[in-house]
Amino acid sequence: MPISRNELKSVTALVKRKGRAADRLFLAEGIRLLEEAVRFDFLPQTVYYAPSMCSPRAGSLLDTMKERGISLCRIQKQQLLAMSDTKTPQGVVGLFKRPETGLGKLYRPDYRKILWCENISDPGNLGTLIRSALAFGFGLVVTSGRSADAYAPKVVRSSAGAIFGLRVARVETDKMLKFASEKELRLIATELGGEILDEKARCALGDQAIILAIGSEGDGLSPDILSKADRRVRIDHSDSVQSLNAAVAGSMIMGSLYRREG
Repeated sequence: MPISRNELKSVTALVKRKGRAADRLFLAEGIRLLEEAVRFDFLPQTVYYAPSMCSPRAGSLLDTMKERGISLCRIQKQQLLAMSDTKTPQGVVGLFKRPETGLGKLYRPDYRKILWCENISDPGNLGTLIRSALAFGFGLVVTSGRSADAYAPKVVRSSAGAIFGLRVARVETDKMLKFASEKELRLIATELGGEILDEKARCALGDQAIILAIGSEGDGLSPDILSKADRRVRIDHSDSVQSLNAAVAGSMIMGSLYRREG
């Protein structure tokens, strides 16, 4: 069944934050992202596709979606371009229900590591941090302040599909600090003047449940978080640069804290 004008208008509105918030939906575009969604069993409600833009790999993906009972909607190239947020669309766009973002419903006591992103406004940085969080065993990502919307197209794309493999909560700073205290989670803050995260510092943390807080490169973490931190850490690097990109520094710290289970 072809897409109606009203449906197309509703779908294209999801490129903007206001549209996603109103409809509790989001888009993921491209073959790899939709393949990752299938891998994590985070299935779309509908997949829109333009046959003239689809490669054999896209065709195989559509077959998989059909086998999984996903609704497929064939549309014209110009309609898909209206939904697209990329320079080189691959002919497939998934429509997903936006997950719950409340901390109380997403947190599980068995989470040993939580990533807290404060004021990470650049979508590419937030997506990269989400991808690294999944790679290094962080079960939950929390965003606060002026952080980008975790389900914005560029964040979803920058996460390379990792957004489908973990939970993301949206919490304000004061509530997150209260939560950390109530759950007795150690708060580890990144700061330029913090201690170098070397082997000794890692050993001192042991297997304690932690929250790793990452702030923006320009402003760092807010005074409220820094004042409540149990430890302040940084990555050692040469004096050639003053600071590292937030996504780079955060990823390096998460990698440093990673221990493979089993």
